[in-house]
Amino acid sequence: MSRNVSNVNISTDSFLTWITQTNKLLQALRTDVVTVSTTITGGNTTLANTTGNAQILGTLGVNTVVATNALRGGNASATNILNIVSNTSLVGSTTEYFFKVGANVQANATTLAVGDSTTNVIANSSTITVGSNVIVNTSLLFIGSAAVNSIINNAFLVTNTGNFRVGANVGANVNLTTSSLQIGNATANLNANSILLRIANATFSSNITPLDLTIGPAIVNSSVITIGLGNFSLGVNVGANVNLTTSTIQVVNAISNVVVNSGLIRAANSTAAGANLTPADLKIGTTLVNASLVSVTGVNTSYANVTGQVNTATFYATTSANVGTAFTANATLVNAIALNVVNQTNTATLYATTSANVGTAFTANATLVNAIALNVVNQTNTATLFATTSANVGGNVQMTVSQYGITGNATTVPTMSLTASSLTIGNSTITGAPQINIANNLGNTIVNTTSVSTTTVYANTTGIHTGNVSATVVNASANVNAPLVFANVSGTYANIT
Repeated sequence: MSRNVSNVNISTDSFLTWITQTNKLLQALRTDVVTVSTTITGGNTTLANTTGNAQILGTLGVNTVVATNALRGGNASATNILNIVSNTSLVGSTTEYFFKVGANVQANATTLAVGDSTTNVIANSSTITVGSNVIVNTSLLFIGSAAVNSIINNAFLVTNTGNFRVGANVGANVNLTTSSLQIGNATANLNANSILLRIANATFSSNITPLDLTIGPAIVNSSVITIGLGNFSLGVNVGANVNLTTSTIQVVNAISNVVVNSGLIRAANSTAAGANLTPADLKIGTTLVNASLVSVTGVNTSYANVTGQVNTATFYATTSANVGTAFTANATLVNAIALNVVNQTNTATLYATTSANVGTAFTANATLVNAIALNVVNQTNTATLFATTSANVGGNVQMTVSQYGITGNATTVPTMSLTASSLTIGNSTITGAPQINIANNLGNTIVNTTSVSTTTVYANTTGIHTGNVSATVVNASANVNAPLVFANVSGTYANIT
């Protein structure tokens, strides 16, 4: 800093004043004034050094500024920002850093380094390297390692995972936002968000949601495939048991299976040999049916085909015919759980030459018709049910060509027999009183083993009675006994009062 030393007045000042002022100048030269030397030999220890703090108000110009410890802004007593207001050129070593900012920023003539030995940025005239995984040069940006990395240049972006804060556009037709992806144009496009993927063009559209896939009218979800026409290149599986390929349909499980191809339909199970249908024939076990033959074990006919026939059509089985285990017909037997003749007129007749059985409830043969119930339905009143020899109703009613009988028991229920010559009710062992009751709108006539009675006539072993209690009585001893007339073998008497 400057020191104020006044001049010596040669007119008024003494020699002492002159010496004093001179000493002040010498002291200032020694302690306050900055001096220079013409040589730098010996360094700071031999040069002319000035110790202390100095503040110059103005401009200082020098060829070289040497800052032994630090270069800072501010003033002699306080530190502040150092402003360099002109262009600055730093010239130094190309191998050692000559410009440093703190401990982590340093530069030399070719390189700028920011960071420490662990994490750093290194920049030179062609490349910026950030740590070990980011490299930027004039042609690309490389982020990552040799195994996993992203590369960006003027032609492409190659990355494993992109993370864009708001969105990304690729050309005019690809747009990514935080909630959707859009690819396409007004004609054909794809839209995707968190719950829907939609692909469409001017003609068709497909939608995928967490619940289903919809392609035009076709819907696929967890339980159903609904399509108008399915076209599968190789095959389709439905559950564990249904398989469709380009040549075969298979429906199989551990017990039974069906196989269909262009020349065969086969159905089989674990207990049966199976049925095979080909364009030429049908084979079920040992039974064979084709255009000219029905061949069954025990039956071999030249044809068996009744189609589009009128009621006069006849089906012939030369020896016998079996339908499963429920129906058997041969020259001597028809045995069936159920035998129905439908679409027949009232004149249609079903013939069983020898006998016919319907389950265990109905039997008909040349000498017997035995049935729990026999119904003739859809018949007019003129319909007639014929039993050629006899017919039985239950175990107590029998009809033959000559007799109708009802069987009672040995003691209380009488037996009745009606023939062309007699009507017999009961027998000598019956304790009950069988009788005949003939009735119309005028009254009843009852005939039993002890009497014959009508509304006004009663006859028994005592005689024939007419009228009421005072009626006429005819018996063996009094031929006529009336209230006013009595006649017997002795004569006729009149009671006249």
